[in-house]
Amino acid sequence: MNTANTIDLYDAIKSVETIATAPDSALNNPKMYMNHILGELIYGEHIVRMINDAEQLENGLDIDLMDLCFIYHDVGRPFTYGLDIHEINSGIYLRSIGLDEIADIVQRHFVSYEKAKEIIIPQGIADIEPLEFIQSAWEPKVLTYVDLCVDSSGKYIGWEKKIDSFVEKYSSPERASPDMVKILEAGGLDRMKDICEEVEGLFEIIF
Repeated sequence: MNTANTIDLYDAIKSVETIATAPDSALNNPKMYMNHILGELIYGEHIVRMINDAEQLENGLDIDLMDLCFIYHDVGRPFTYGLDIHEINSGIYLRSIGLDEIADIVQRHFVSYEKAKEIIIPQGIADIEPLEFIQSAWEPKVLTYVDLCVDSSGKYIGWEKKIDSFVEKYSSPERASPDMVKILEAGGLDRMKDICEEVEGLFEIIF
């Protein structure tokens, strides 16, 4: 049985909210965090249904599984202090509660590959294989696409605008994070653009 089919979405949302609002949470704004989660769930369902309706993928995407990925994709943020490796921390947490299938997808969203390759290994944080964090399947690609289309408040802004905002933010000397600068220099956001265009190719046929 698919694990995703046994988890109630409401319970999943409440569990993430409990983690986000815990006294030891690393989040500065749990309400905005939850708005992002809910906005991503709504937009993500829309995108998954469009992809499945376009019938470009042989077996389509499991909407129950993807819903849980949208809900849990940032569950590592409340456990992330200092260095931003929330994608990897999300995977670690999900495996600790037995959600390995979701963890495999969630740990690969956004620029987790570049974080592993350019930050985690060089800084000696962990001994891991970077390719474990690259988007090689459609599920993490679609999760990344949806994440880049929804801003921190849960509103749709489109991936182009969000990537531009990252470039602007991390190109500014007074706001630049040294680690994110490494990711920019490694072509992380260029790779995100390619993924977004690839995902849009799955459903552009219906427009």
